Amino acid sequence: SVENYLYAFSVQEPGNHDVFLVRWPMRKAAKGDLSAPFWWLGEASGWVTQVEMTQKPTVVFGGGQTEFTVHYAARAKRWQQVQTEGFGIADMAVRDANKLTGPWSGLRKFYRPTDIKAKDAFMYAGKAHPELQGADGIFTYVVNSFDFQVLLDDPSLYYPRFLKTRSVPRTKK
Repeated sequence: SVENYLYAFSVQEPGNHDVFLVRWPMRKAAKGDLSAPFWWLGEASGWVTQVEMTQKPTVVFGGGQTEFTVHYAARAKRWQQVQTEGFGIADMAVRDANKLTGPWSGLRKFYRPTDIKAKDAFMYAGKAHPELQGADGIFTYVVNSFDFQVLLDDPSLYYPRFLKTRSVPRTKK
């Protein structure tokens, strides 16, 4: 939580994958009450309850995947969003911002796997795991196949693959 709120990012899907920001008071969310969200409508309007909205929420960044992570990178003193970028065998990528509401940097690719041999493979669910120890940066992604029989026969598919880095990927300021 940040400032006693629970935050979530909402991806427009199907569509162009624009990403919006929504939050709930932590005291209500802790009781399971998510009935009255506040959406970010930009600097001019700020946070507005869903029932009071007269316009679509402000896009905080575009091109978001439906599975990604956002965390505060203490060393960089910035928020970081990690996802895969591309289709098929994709890249791991990061963007960052001083505030959850943005502005967010563009995506910077930092890793592309070279060991994926499965037929009709694709990669998704790129995520950061700052809560884990053992390296400066720990990330996961999943590899799957469009060929269902390959998916059933290949035990290396459909499980998270771990990536450890010596430094935490950063975008240029």
